Amino acid sequence: MSLGWSFIVRRPRGGRSAGGKSLRADGTGQDLVRELLAYTADGGVAQLRRLLDQHVRDHGLALRTRRAQDRLDQLDQLKAGLENDLRVSQQNAAEDANSPTIQALALLRDLRRSGERLIGQLSALRDPMQVWLAPRWSVRQDVTRKAADLVMAWPEWAAILGCVENAVVVPPRGPAKNLLGLEEWTDIPAADGLPQRLGDFQQAFTRTCDELRNYARDRSAAGTKRWLEGRAATPEAQDLRQRVADLLSAEVRARLTDDTLARFPAIIERMLNPGSLAENVATMVSRENPQFSGTPAFPLRAEQLASWAEGSPSDDSGRHFVRVVRMRSALIDSVTDYALSCLNAVQSLIFEQLRGFYSRQQRGLPDGPQLVAAVLGEQPGPRDELPDPAGALAVLRRPDKDSIFGG
Repeated sequence: MSLGWSFIVRRPRGGRSAGGKSLRADGTGQDLVRELLAYTADGGVAQLRRLLDQHVRDHGLALRTRRAQDRLDQLDQLKAGLENDLRVSQQNAAEDANSPTIQALALLRDLRRSGERLIGQLSALRDPMQVWLAPRWSVRQDVTRKAADLVMAWPEWAAILGCVENAVVVPPRGPAKNLLGLEEWTDIPAADGLPQRLGDFQQAFTRTCDELRNYARDRSAAGTKRWLEGRAATPEAQDLRQRVADLLSAEVRARLTDDTLARFPAIIERMLNPGSLAENVATMVSRENPQFSGTPAFPLRAEQLASWAEGSPSDDSGRHFVRVVRMRSALIDSVTDYALSCLNAVQSLIFEQLRGFYSRQQRGLPDGPQLVAAVLGEQPGPRDELPDPAGALAVLRRPDKDSIFGG
């Protein structure tokens, strides 16, 4: 450093700490050169480089530019909102609050908001626990109970539990012919009436799963119908229906000849009376027959002998009725899991279809000038040459957005 910086100034006491503090705290660069000259006198080049990098990261021009861009983006959002408010206030200022124009614009605005809320509420249909068949009784609860009831009703359980003696399954003893050809009771278990292998339950298992798949589909459609009808009974929907009836008289409806305007009454009906789609939903679910995730998984080892079967190595503890109850619970759990997977698939399909449908209905609503023109019996277009502060505000643009260097 003999030919470098050291001949200019000597490092003051505490040069490292003073230089570091200046680099960390001073974002404008004031006194930065003086601190750097003093700092290099002790040869701490690596530490200097690290602090310089930190200074650039914390106080560099790129960071400040990015922060300025973020603030400008926020201002753009505020500007867009102000433009919209100006247009609305300008249009409303030229009309009486009870005029057909204001009523038409307010109705269209409220219909849009109602549709947006409905689309947001549709997400509840994805969760069967939020789709109710009755107060405090959801579709999921109903399907879960149905699965347990069907398995519990299998005739095999009555046959098995009917043979329980002292908490142990004892197969009934059957008659056999002795050497003289006469029938007499023996200790040979009777094979009729009791499953001999665990696989003997598989046929009932498959039949129950098929029945539950259809049951889940029907219960899902019923719960969705109740949900949709509940949306039509809200005070907001009733108020909008009355406003539509007041504004869209027979004369006005006769003027709704444009393609978009001609669909307007039907769109209103579907938005304010979602229950009218219930039959369509049921038909769609039946027609689509969604591919449910997974297949029924039989939870038992089909080839295994039942504990009470002839030749089974099980002792009395293996034939205890508690083991039968546990086996039945395993079958109920497996059937229930399959039924709920079917139910989730149906509810997801219903949600996706309804969300897509109502999103398209939202896009099909006419714009304000179209509806106002139909209500007033005029051709759409500007009716008055009024000052346009919103247009003037829209002309104002950021230089970085118009410039070819704006990215």
